[in-house]
Parts: sequence; structure tokens; C-alpha cells
Amino acid sequence: MHAPKHTAALKSCVHAPAQIHWFSIINSCVTVLLLTGFLATILMRVLKADFIKYSRDDREYIQHAHTC
Repeated sequence: MHAPKHTAALKSCVHAPAQIHWFSIINSCVTVLLLTGFLATILMRVLKADFIKYSRDDREYIQHAHTC
């Protein structure tokens, strides 16, 4: 006859007030912000290098076109 003990335990869990785990929520938000910042930093470095490279190539192409 384990059913009455099981239902009593289940009812006590259902009616228990919900606890908000603020540390877990804040930890998750900080983790997301840090990873987003790391990703943005990496992307900005790559885009800056590409922009410098392609602007240099454009200048060389324009100079070559004017000399011919």
C-alpha cells in the first residue's frame, strides 16, 4: 500500500510555493552576455581585417586602371 504515501508526497510538492533561483537566472544571463561579447569581438576583428584588405585591393586596382 504505497499509493497513499506517494499521492501525499505528490500533493505536498504540487502545493509547495515555487522558488525562483535568482543565482541561476543571473548566471545564465551573464554567460549569454559574455559569449555574445566574445563573438562580437571576433567578428569585428575579422570584418575590420577584411575591410582593410579589400580597400587596399580596390586602391591598387584603381591605380592600375589609371596607369594603363
